Amino acid sequence: MVSKDIKNRSNSHKFSGRGLSLYRAVTLSIEKNSDIAMRAGYQPNTMYGHFRNPGLSDAILVKYGKAIPFDFSIEYPELAPYFKASLTETNKSYEELKLQLEDVQQRYTSLLEVHNDLLKQHNLTREQLIQAHEDIKELNIELRNLRKKSK
Repeated sequence: MVSKDIKNRSNSHKFSGRGLSLYRAVTLSIEKNSDIAMRAGYQPNTMYGHFRNPGLSDAILVKYGKAIPFDFSIEYPELAPYFKASLTETNKSYEELKLQLEDVQQRYTSLLEVHNDLLKQHNLTREQLIQAHEDIKELNIELRNLRKKSK
């Protein structure tokens, strides 16, 4: 499983302004994009259109900010009246937070397994490369010896 940040990182160059800010906030969230869009009152495909809009309205950013939650007033001070002072305050129940934590733990475990597999593959490839270099050295020595004998 590849994190959505890794999958979507190459897309950020397509966005600018407030659309880019929204894209970054959504990408940093642990929630599914479709869940964020629905909580903000939009269809998921509408959210992708919002990413491409550099001049998103205050109202749209506020809706997403409350749905993620993300305080867009850090980047856009004019939005400060719409966001709480503390980012740690949420309206989520204990069960919602517990499910969110379990989801994060599951994603972390999955990424850790992928990372470990990649490390194993890297080490194997490195060993093969070292062996190939040694084989090439031996073949070069053998080639020199054959050239000396033929002269």
